[in-house]
Amino acid sequence: MKFTLSILLWVFCFLNFVNADSLSTKEDTIKNFIPKIKVIGHSWAVGTFKGKEDYFKKQGIIIDETSEVGTSLTWAYERLIDVPENKYDALCILTGINDYKNDLGKVTEVFSNILELGVSKAPVIFVFNIGYYEPAVEMVAFMNDWLNEVAKLNPNLIIVIDIYGEIESKKKDGFKMSSNGLHPSSYDIIQKLFVSVVKDHYNLK
Repeated sequence: MKFTLSILLWVFCFLNFVNADSLSTKEDTIKNFIPKIKVIGHSWAVGTFKGKEDYFKKQGIIIDETSEVGTSLTWAYERLIDVPENKYDALCILTGINDYKNDLGKVTEVFSNILELGVSKAPVIFVFNIGYYEPAVEMVAFMNDWLNEVAKLNPNLIIVIDIYGEIESKKKDGFKMSSNGLHPSSYDIIQKLFVSVVKDHYNLK
C-alpha cells in the first residue's frame, strides 16, 4: 500500500528535524519535568483517563483527555485537528478496535493520517496497540504489526504501548475481560502501564 510507505517515510524524515532541545528527549529532561499529555480515544481511554487526572498528577504526569465511548479512528482524527500545536509535550492515542469491520487498507490509511497530523502537534506520540478481541483477530494482528514497524522507523517519536501483550499476560494470572470480551474488567493495569512507559521515555523516577 503506497500510502503506508508514504507515511512511514514522511514521519522518518520529520524525525531528522526534531529540535535537539525538545522536552521530548531523554537527554534534555530536567529533574522536575512534568510532561503534559493530550489523550484522545474511545471507551478504553474513557476508562483509563477520564476523571483520573489526580491519579496521574500524583505520578508526575499531567493529562488532558478527550475521549468518548464507541468512537472511531475518524473521530479521533477529527478531534486531533483541533489540538493546538506545541501546547503538549506528547499525544496519547488509544483507539482502533471499533473500526474492526472496516477494510484493513482504510483502517491503516486513517491511522496513518492520525500519526501524520500528530507529529505536527507534539514531539512525541504514545500510541496504544490494540487489545485482543475475538471477532477482530485478523485486524488486531495486522494493525499491531504495522504500528510496531512505524515505531521502529521512528524511535523516540512514536512510542507503542503494548497493551495487547500486557493484558494477555495478565489473563494467565486470572485477569478477566467484560462478558463480551471487548473491555477490561479493570483499567488499573492500563494506567500503570502508561505511567511506566511515559516515565521510562522521559527518564523520570
